[in-house]
Amino acid sequence: AAAAAIDDAKVKALEQTLNVTKKEKELYEKAVTHSSNLLDGMLFPDEENSPKKGRDIFSTLTSTDGWFNNATTIPSGAPNDEHPSILRSCAMELSIDYCNRLT
Repeated sequence: AAAAAIDDAKVKALEQTLNVTKKEKELYEKAVTHSSNLLDGMLFPDEENSPKKGRDIFSTLTSTDGWFNNATTIPSGAPNDEHPSILRSCAMELSIDYCNRLT
């Protein structure tokens, strides 16, 4: 009986770890998609079909303290694609791409 209780506890702990890993995987998948889309949008804007004009991810990161915030949720009042991790990734890609184009 004691061994079964220990096994149940181990199974529950593994299920929790799996759920956290699944959430992180979803976040990384979103980050890749949004990073690519934001990078394309910044470098090659589609003025006619763009729902949001003039978005500045650097200002958004600064105003939401996203440069330092490693939250697992989107800041209150932020659009769905403004998760700090996603925007930081985009900002780094934009900076690297811009610097590479200059050199």
